Amino acid sequence: MTRKCLSLLLCCALILGASQFGINTTIAADIVESGPCVENLTYTLDSDGLLTISGEGVLDGRFSYNPDIKQVIINNGVTSIGHLVFEHCSSLTNVTIPDSVTGIGYGTFSCCSELKSITIPESVRSIGVNAFYSCHGLQSVQFESGDVNISKTAFLCCGNPDTRTVITIPAGKTAVNEEAFRYAYADVHFLGDLPEFKGERDSKYSRNVICYYPCGNETWNTELPETVEWRVAHSWNSGEITKEPTAESDGEKTYTCTVCGETETETIPKSADDYMPGDVDGNGQVLANDARLALRASAKLETLDERQKNAADVDGSGDVLADDARQILRFSAKLQNEFVKK
Repeated sequence: MTRKCLSLLLCCALILGASQFGINTTIAADIVESGPCVENLTYTLDSDGLLTISGEGVLDGRFSYNPDIKQVIINNGVTSIGHLVFEHCSSLTNVTIPDSVTGIGYGTFSCCSELKSITIPESVRSIGVNAFYSCHGLQSVQFESGDVNISKTAFLCCGNPDTRTVITIPAGKTAVNEEAFRYAYADVHFLGDLPEFKGERDSKYSRNVICYYPCGNETWNTELPETVEWRVAHSWNSGEITKEPTAESDGEKTYTCTVCGETETETIPKSADDYMPGDVDGNGQVLANDARLALRASAKLETLDERQKNAADVDGSGDVLADDARQILRFSAKLQNEFVKK
């Protein structure tokens, strides 16, 4: 055995041994770029696309149009994120913002199409114009404080018809420009009192935005801006089954709001396990129509739901076959008294 082979085997043994003892053998990413970004702030960008900002002060434009940035960690000490800092970072998916940041500037994350979610810390008091413009993949924005001023078009064109942006704003002294969500596909949840609304009123700009406000909060008993659709958000309990499902009919579950007593019902589908053998159509009888349905299903001309399949499979083979249809027809004609299992 050559020395090269022995060296290779020794390296493998060392790695496996280290893993067994809980020693981290992951190779750290290489730093591909680093240096000062603005006064008192420095950055590093590693080969995995992690950008780390350190120091104290305002973070201004430096990283826009950089496809190599995939994740951003801003360390404590940065006081504000300035204009257009991460504009068109097309690979950016995740951002960590510290409690030291008080403002997010104009167009900061605009056109970051892969950004999925972001948490706005309690310290942030203002969201700038176009801050999240055209973040089409943005699914979740969680504000940790309601004491915030959300500027005009802050969430312009966020979300998309298939993946709406869910924005949650806790109780606080909230101020919202009425065009903050212009052309967005968004569900905005206000958890506290009625915010202060600013700006113009033109409903054509935000027709795909649904805003929710808490029931039982009297501050919302006023005329609301027509720029978005408004819905009451209830606090539903875990629900109670008010009608049990059977093989013949759907059931019903009723939910009650713990705040205002409003109720809401949902349908419980017919039970797939509660069925009468041969009763494919669920009318409580075994008739020629049940044989017809079983025969069509066996020929792939009819699609049956789970309950119907169970009822049609009278021979217990696990499939709906022509023999099942034959037995059902004979049973409906009183030519046999029971179904023969295979």
